[in-house]
Amino acid sequence: MINLVNVVNSLDDKEAPVGHELKVLGDYSELFGKSVQVIAAKEYISGKGKNLPYCIYAGKRKWAALKILCNYFVSLAAAKGRYLIYTVTPEELLWGIALYKGRKKVIAVTYEHWDMYISNNLADKPIRRALVKRGLSRLNGCIVTNALYRPKVPYVRIPDYYITDEIKKYHRDGTEKGCVCLGEMRNGKDILGLVRVMGKTDIPLMIAGSFQDKELYRRVKRIQADNVTIEDRNLPYDVYLKYLSECRYVVLPYDARRYDGKTSGVLLEGIFMGAVPVAPWKLLEQNGIQGLGYHNISEIPELIRLYEEGKIIVKNKMDKYCLQQYKKKTMWLLKQLDYNV
Repeated sequence: MINLVNVVNSLDDKEAPVGHELKVLGDYSELFGKSVQVIAAKEYISGKGKNLPYCIYAGKRKWAALKILCNYFVSLAAAKGRYLIYTVTPEELLWGIALYKGRKKVIAVTYEHWDMYISNNLADKPIRRALVKRGLSRLNGCIVTNALYRPKVPYVRIPDYYITDEIKKYHRDGTEKGCVCLGEMRNGKDILGLVRVMGKTDIPLMIAGSFQDKELYRRVKRIQADNVTIEDRNLPYDVYLKYLSECRYVVLPYDARRYDGKTSGVLLEGIFMGAVPVAPWKLLEQNGIQGLGYHNISEIPELIRLYEEGKIIVKNKMDKYCLQQYKKKTMWLLKQLDYNV
């Protein structure tokens, strides 16, 4: 029995799942087939699986570390069999694994480049640094979404998402115009800068997603130009795909420092749709994806102009995002842990 576990369980103020945690649980359930038990908050499993007691509400991080640790220890007790796959790996999960793992076989799906994370965030935090390093060393395996990170345990490298039949229904030929910025509007995204830059152009821009910081939303609305549309809400997945399919460019206005070593589901789903990604050049490089890479957000209009004049060519190969090759990789990893596949 494979146990798929989400210890974070992010919810918005209406108690609906946010971020890509829900989709990852669904994708991995399909990836691993029939012998799967999901362990997560009740909002994530609709009564099918084992419930975890705690959720993290968007914008409310008080007690978040303790909640994640409690969910981790509950998951150890709730798991059927010895094999657990944690579909999201916050730092706090590694603390828990460092403190106690028992005889469970633990695989972590990691979106971070942990060497970079430790260097950038934990250089002056010796206790947290020691816990993270010990947690990483105690993993039995990793599923790595980052193109550069190389764990010291057995691992397979799989992008955040793969191409599904649902995504194929929304694929388009790239004739649409305008830009879209989707997902949670968190502090790691320069939404203000994007609105200021694009408001000086005639290029349509849609921003749609839940703003964790309502003061940020009010500031953005104050500078909103006529060519900018803003929706502050948690998008249902079908609406998210529809919006993504309606624009030629998907813009990822990430703070490059905060996203150093990370991956992005929106980036992948954008190229699956045929959209041209507009993102920090380092993010594109780390994910092995072609797009309009910028060093400063003010460069975006000029990059779009050069692309439309044919002076920049963007081509991304889709065959490496095929579900079947992912299944082969994950089965190989399970065999390393003596799982009877």
